[in-house]
Amino acid sequence: MSLAHIFESVGPRCTSTFNGLVQALGNENITQESAPKRLSAESVAQGIIYIVSASSTGSIWNPDVVAKVVNHLTPYLSWCDVVNCFVIGVPKIPSKEGFLFMAETTYSGCMQKGEAYPYWRFFENWGNTRAQIDFLNFVTSVQQTQHIFRDTKRPILPAATVDALYHFYRPYLEPMIQSPWNSQTLIICLLQLLNSNFSDEANRIISSGEQAEPLLMALSLVAIKVDHPRLRTLFYQSINHFLVNHSPRRRLFFEIFRILDKKLLIEVLYTSYRQNRDVVSHSLDVIVELNLFRDTVLFPRREEIEILDFVIELAILSDRRNHLNFETWYSTMLTELGNEMLHHSLEILNLKILVERDIQQGEQCNGIRLSLKEFTTMISTLRKVKMSPNNSENFNSMCAFFDELLPGIRAEDGQDESVTDKQIEEKAEMLFLDLYKDKTTLKGMLDTLSKYRDSLKVHLRNTFKHVIQYPIEEFKFFSNYPDKELSITGKLVGQAIQLHFYLQDTEKQVLAMIIDALKFPPGSKTFRFGVTAIEEFRGRIEEWPSFCITIYKIQHLRQGQYEFFELVKNILSRVTKPFGAGMDGGASGGDYLGQSISPGASDQIKSGPADSAASHVENHVFVSLNPGSLPECTDGEFANPSEDVQDKVQFAVNNLAQNNFDEKLSEVREALRESHYLWFSQNVLVKRASQEPNYHTLYLKFIDGLNSTVLSKCILFETYTNIYKLMNAASTVSSSRDRLQLKNLGSWLGGLTVSRDRPILRENVSFKALLLQGYESDRLIVAIPFVCKVLEQCSKSKVFKPPNPWLMGIMKVLSELYRVAELRLNLKFEIEVLCKALKLDFSNITPSNHLHASINSPQNALLQGLERTSLNDQPSGSSAEASALPSYHPIINLTSNDIMDVYVVFAEHAQYGDIEEVFEKTGFLKNRFLMVVSKVIREFIPQYIVRAVTVAVACTRDTIIKDFCGESDEERMINSTQAMVRSIAGALVVSICRDPLKSLIYRETYNLITGIGLDEHTSKRAATTIALLNLDLACAIAEKEAVDRASAKISEMMNESYHSRKRTREHTGQPFYDMATYGRLVYPVDFPEVLRIKLNPLLPAFLATYEDFARIPHFLSQIPNRPPSVVSSVDAGPKPSQTPGRWSLQSCLDEFSQLLVELDKIVNTQPPNVSFFSLPNTHQVFVYAHEIVNLALQSPNPESMARDFAQALIQYLFRTEVKLGLELYVRLLLRMCKVSLNVEKEVRHWLIYVDDERKYSIPVNAALIKEGLIPVNELDEQLSKLILAGRPSAILFAMNLITNIATDKSLEKSPQDFQKSLSSLEHISQRNMAHPTLIEFLKNFGTNSSAHGTNAVDSHNAVSSSTQETPPTSSETSSRPYLSVPIPDSTETDSYRQMFCDWTKICQHPAAGESDLNVLALQLCSQINLANPTISATFFIMAIDTSLEYYYNTNAQYSRTSCYMVIDALSKLIVSITKPNPAQNTEGDDSKDDGISENSLKMLRIYLISITLIISKEQYNNSAMFLKCQGAYFRLLTGCLIEFYKAHKLGSITKSQYIKFIRMFGQAMVTIEPSIVPLFSSSWLGLLSHRYFFPILISNRDNWDLAEHLVSLQLGFFEPYISVGDFTEPVRFTYLYTIRFLLIVLHDYPEFLAANATSLCNKVPVSCTQLRNLLLSAFPHDMTLPDPSSPNLDLQTISQIKDDVESQISHYKQILEGVGTRKLINDFLSKGQPSPSTVSTIIASFLTKGDTEDAPYPSIPQLKQKYNMPMINSTVVYIGAALLDKNSNGDGSGSLESIEKSRKVGVTLFSMLLAELNPEGSYLLLTGIANQLRYPSPQTLLFSQTLLDLFLNPPEEYICEQIARVLAERLLANRPFPWGLMFTLTELMHNPCYDIWSHHFTKAVPQILDIMRAVADKVKPRANGDQK
Repeated sequence: MSLAHIFESVGPRCTSTFNGLVQALGNENITQESAPKRLSAESVAQGIIYIVSASSTGSIWNPDVVAKVVNHLTPYLSWCDVVNCFVIGVPKIPSKEGFLFMAETTYSGCMQKGEAYPYWRFFENWGNTRAQIDFLNFVTSVQQTQHIFRDTKRPILPAATVDALYHFYRPYLEPMIQSPWNSQTLIICLLQLLNSNFSDEANRIISSGEQAEPLLMALSLVAIKVDHPRLRTLFYQSINHFLVNHSPRRRLFFEIFRILDKKLLIEVLYTSYRQNRDVVSHSLDVIVELNLFRDTVLFPRREEIEILDFVIELAILSDRRNHLNFETWYSTMLTELGNEMLHHSLEILNLKILVERDIQQGEQCNGIRLSLKEFTTMISTLRKVKMSPNNSENFNSMCAFFDELLPGIRAEDGQDESVTDKQIEEKAEMLFLDLYKDKTTLKGMLDTLSKYRDSLKVHLRNTFKHVIQYPIEEFKFFSNYPDKELSITGKLVGQAIQLHFYLQDTEKQVLAMIIDALKFPPGSKTFRFGVTAIEEFRGRIEEWPSFCITIYKIQHLRQGQYEFFELVKNILSRVTKPFGAGMDGGASGGDYLGQSISPGASDQIKSGPADSAASHVENHVFVSLNPGSLPECTDGEFANPSEDVQDKVQFAVNNLAQNNFDEKLSEVREALRESHYLWFSQNVLVKRASQEPNYHTLYLKFIDGLNSTVLSKCILFETYTNIYKLMNAASTVSSSRDRLQLKNLGSWLGGLTVSRDRPILRENVSFKALLLQGYESDRLIVAIPFVCKVLEQCSKSKVFKPPNPWLMGIMKVLSELYRVAELRLNLKFEIEVLCKALKLDFSNITPSNHLHASINSPQNALLQGLERTSLNDQPSGSSAEASALPSYHPIINLTSNDIMDVYVVFAEHAQYGDIEEVFEKTGFLKNRFLMVVSKVIREFIPQYIVRAVTVAVACTRDTIIKDFCGESDEERMINSTQAMVRSIAGALVVSICRDPLKSLIYRETYNLITGIGLDEHTSKRAATTIALLNLDLACAIAEKEAVDRASAKISEMMNESYHSRKRTREHTGQPFYDMATYGRLVYPVDFPEVLRIKLNPLLPAFLATYEDFARIPHFLSQIPNRPPSVVSSVDAGPKPSQTPGRWSLQSCLDEFSQLLVELDKIVNTQPPNVSFFSLPNTHQVFVYAHEIVNLALQSPNPESMARDFAQALIQYLFRTEVKLGLELYVRLLLRMCKVSLNVEKEVRHWLIYVDDERKYSIPVNAALIKEGLIPVNELDEQLSKLILAGRPSAILFAMNLITNIATDKSLEKSPQDFQKSLSSLEHISQRNMAHPTLIEFLKNFGTNSSAHGTNAVDSHNAVSSSTQETPPTSSETSSRPYLSVPIPDSTETDSYRQMFCDWTKICQHPAAGESDLNVLALQLCSQINLANPTISATFFIMAIDTSLEYYYNTNAQYSRTSCYMVIDALSKLIVSITKPNPAQNTEGDDSKDDGISENSLKMLRIYLISITLIISKEQYNNSAMFLKCQGAYFRLLTGCLIEFYKAHKLGSITKSQYIKFIRMFGQAMVTIEPSIVPLFSSSWLGLLSHRYFFPILISNRDNWDLAEHLVSLQLGFFEPYISVGDFTEPVRFTYLYTIRFLLIVLHDYPEFLAANATSLCNKVPVSCTQLRNLLLSAFPHDMTLPDPSSPNLDLQTISQIKDDVESQISHYKQILEGVGTRKLINDFLSKGQPSPSTVSTIIASFLTKGDTEDAPYPSIPQLKQKYNMPMINSTVVYIGAALLDKNSNGDGSGSLESIEKSRKVGVTLFSMLLAELNPEGSYLLLTGIANQLRYPSPQTLLFSQTLLDLFLNPPEEYICEQIARVLAERLLANRPFPWGLMFTLTELMHNPCYDIWSHHFTKAVPQILDIMRAVADKVKPRANGDQK
């Protein structure tokens, strides 16, 4: 029966209780055992569907009980599956009760199991759409399920937006956040349903959402951007609603809209304007409110030309509101935007003329009307513009039409002028009277004022101004106002501020008025006016931080409950910028208005510190400092104490000392109140701390004694405040006294915080940012000592010591400054002292990379510096122009959203080089590249644009004002200004961002390309090419943005200068002279007269200087007559048509240097084997090569330039190390030689005759000979002379060159071409000057030898291998210092060597694949009978010998990778010949083992035996050479591991075959264990811990015996060295890494150590406590260790844990039988009484048998031991196991009673043994017992109780001391500690019945007492003093 049928049959009453439902289901045989099959997800869903469908009874079903029972019966059921089955199967949801049951049941089920509720599944496809419609109706209307279906993944209101606006719009945001409509998922679901058969139902739901949450519905369409006719209509209805309605929701809506998509917001406003032109006024309100006025109206972008008609209307309204001057703005826009602005202007003019015509005819029209002045401005400005004939004709017709309408316009204008000021005043008073008498509402009043503000009528606009100015004039009479009128006035003023009715200056007056009102006593009428007004403009308070600061300073506001005050406090706490200079307590509120200061510093309202430097902070360089907020005083307000109290406290602190500390502390505590803490912090403690560093410890102790949290906060606040003032004070840089105070405060701050493990919050001090700001502002002399003093206190901390990430991050920045910033010696010394205090090695600290990518905005310091820049630093106001020019403010704020659409530009113009085909085929890759690069550029370039624009504008402004002070023509001034600023901005931004952009594009492209599977070299080459090809495009984007912004900025700044010249000329007819600037000009005495500024128009020569700015190239492509990048191949000669360009010699050399550097970078990034001739013609190498060739040809003097180029190319040629560079530079050198015969002669002279040994490079000379640049006959003659002169380098070079020519057939030369050199070599060989190598050389290449045959070539491959990195050949060297093992000298051996050399060469070939190597391996096996042990051993030894030979010869010359080339080839060969193949499986012998033939196993075994034998012999026969070649031996073994692992991963061998090899490898390792081959011990440990060996070996439990044996060998290696004290540095190193290896094994494979801990402990030296703790700490992974100090420790449960007792008995039985003690022990355990010989026999077995024999390995220290520790451990384990087996339940488990029985017997036996043993033996026996204190088990409990009983009743007194020693020394080591050890020590130290502290040994020596106390501190006592 299904769950639905059960519910139907039993009814809803069964769900009233949990047990009732469980019983009902149990009656139907649904229990915990059967439920997983019966209660599937589908079955549960059907049960829920039944209840949902039974609408009449749905309300009485209990959803929590149903969910709880289902989870109880089916713990593995997924409620996500239940929900999925529900939405697929439910036919309908008829009632609200059924919907609630479904929602609450599924939600409760998920919550009970901790699953995430799959609410999103309900908004996806349902099986029945009708049911989904029902669900959506309920989910949007039922309040109880809001928390269930809340969309946390895709809300319409992003979390960041909510956080930013929450405190201002909390009443509106809270219900919106909880609303079900705050879900993009819901909206998308409804959009899909609109296109289905249920569109009407979906439409109704959307309409209900529009009624319930219009704001969310509108914003959802902004976020989702789905175009649907129904939704578009709904969206614009909402937009118009919010535009017209002046409510807080309107401001909130547009704030969120701007955050989501600012560009779309402007487009929507424009669309609304096109639909209804009456909304333009409301649109302007929104634009002003959102601070978009500047970007939208003042400086519209050229790309926004489609909305210029809208912008023009906004500008007209803005002029009426006095936001701008329309005449000036309109003229500027026509000039800058040209035809686009003209077209829209004519359209607007025509529209407004038609509107005026219709109005004069009595018709109604939409849109604003223009006044006569506005018409005149537009028409007169357009008359000056050049137009096309068509536009001119249209404009003239408009003007004629306007002239017809002019009388009507003038008449209306005349009516406007007839209104007097008195009438305006009366009109304003009537408005107030109507408002006070309730004839109109406040909203109606505001609407009227809005209309007046934008009215065509001037008198109405004046009425508006009068109304909003009226409250300011009436302020002094507010105390006489009635309450009602006063409240209305306050609301009116507040709403006027909220709606931006006031201009900036008037707004400051109103804010000052409100501050004055709030200063009145609470309850007064004026105070109530201020509170009412400020509550009305809450949304704008954050715009005036200084206003907030002033509000916060009003004391009585803190005592009242004012919502606006809480908002002010929140604003001040959230803003983190530094506070301004005027933050002193005495400033008035009005002083702050309009200042850009941070409210985060509002808490520094009290007076600053009493030192000179901090009294006035002028410049806020260190903006990363913020004192935070002032602590709250619970005792009222902070205040200064009386003079008596002050004197008393000062006297007490002045006389404070260690001997009277308590007395003075008591005096101060009695005198001070909490309200005095701020005074005490500043004037007593912090002031003293800055001057008395020696008393810091005493003062900190004094603070602790006062024990007040408020005092601590006050002290910290005042410390931060003083640090801030000193850091930013200008005098600190020059005053050593101030810097000393700052250092003292740094130490004080560190003592308050980090030394006590308390963090310094980043919001208070960001040390990284502070250092970077110091670097940028050149104030590191202030920053570095302060930071170092703070960090020095970290040495006293436990948390903030190295390697704490926070500390090391700051140290990395200091390291970078130390290396890069060119610090003074004293600053470097500060950093070095800090490193010493922190015990850090400065050389090991990796520097950061923050100086070029600052975490703060890099333009801050620059802008602040330029802000103070002026022409001559004279006071402004000395002239009309000087006063008109505003001081430069850094208002250039750019973000990534302000940059053009980079994606579009790159999509059209990006280049991809030689992988363009890959980009085209992989569409997603191209799109991803465009997205990533465009994002990087948009986020990266704004900071550089700001910097370039700032510098360009400042330079241009000062230069133009000076040079043009006598120029009256503003057009000349404008043109020169624009040319200069645009050129400087463009060139500067390109120069500073070019290299960073190149690196960014390269990095992002490389990361992107590597993701598609290309190899590393190809990825680097492609990324380099793409970065270089697209760099100019990225720079061009930055250039355009910088030029446009610089042009707009300079126009804004110089606008008044332009108009001054124009006004002077138009009004007076006289030229303009800037006498103030001219009078300030000062020249040196010898300054030329011709260069002095004259009060005359600029001469053409001066103007030409500015014109030349426009011709400055920013890119190579902008240089005239610049050749294209790729025109032909590099080898092409000069074309006849090519003529020298306009390059100068110096510019050619500079350009060549840059090109050559870039080309060399590309060459060095290519793989070593890449050839020049294999590159495609479009490769970037060709691009740069063409540029270099063409640059030489187009220079003014091609011959001279080619000579200089050739000289540089020769230097690069002999320096390059890659094949591509060699071929490329030779080809370029050849091209330079073709320019002129003189160049060719000089190049040959340099290459042949210049005396420089650097030119003796075989590859370079071979390439030059091949290309004909070096004639062989001339080279032969010169070499002959040098050889006869006895030059050793020339002799060696000649030998190697001739050998190379003999072997390199591509050179088409032979040794016969060097007859003179050969004769000279023979000549010197006869003068007893010959080296054996020379004699051998002459045997083959002498004049009497057949030096040109094949034999000669082959026999001298060994010579060439000394200078070239090539695989070995078959030749045999005369000596073999690297190997003493003899190699048979026979023909077969030579043939073997030749085969192996061929194999090596093929392995190194890039085209050789896996299949090719397998075929070659089969061929090699067929040629050599490797199945024969003798032959295979000979072959393998020969191969090993060859590998070692190559390693020995190349290790000192080449990279580590190169010298292992032959060894790796040998490893590949071993795998290839041993792994199975198809032929082997079908035709081989019958003896197969998992597919591997017996012959393969035999070959592998012989190979491993060969290596191990060689290693063993070489250590003793040739130890010095063995150490040099140890890396080769290690690689021979690890190479096999790696290659077999690869074969396993590729499926070439199965897992069983792979495991067989690993076991065979481990067996081979046994033969070279560290005790046998100690010189190989570190490498042996590396093999043991190799990731391809030990983890694989231990993964199979059958191999644990071998793994245990190998680990035992490693552990046993240390015993001889430790026992004799010969613990050398290599042994110490091996010991350290053994511990690390065991730590990894403990973490990853604890079961292995847990199973073998006892046997491994037998190998651990007694003194190696750390090693033993590691082994004994292991416990099974499925066990959870209880707290050994827990008072509720359940020992009964531990006693019942099963132990593998039988295996322990069987394992140790044989050991004890061998010495004859097993039977004696068993007799004793069975009888309880020992026989006379039992104890003596057992003790005898503990002793070693005789002296140690002479060891065969003299390098290992030999040990003579008295006791056999493994036998002691075995006896202890056997006794414990036998006792547990006897008294247990038969399975190793037992009870506390059985353990108690076992303990008594065991204690008796151990007591007897301890009584007979000497102290050494008893100590070792107790150590063996302590070795059994491991994880919780019966065995651990048994031995723990045994040790404790022996301590309680010792046979001898010293036994107690030994027990304490054995346990304590284990706890004094590093972690981890075994659980049993902690359990036993907890009992021993803290259980009173053992009374350990009463024993004499604990007090015998002070050091022992300290040790015992340290042990006691490490173990926690049980809370209830639990005793046994």
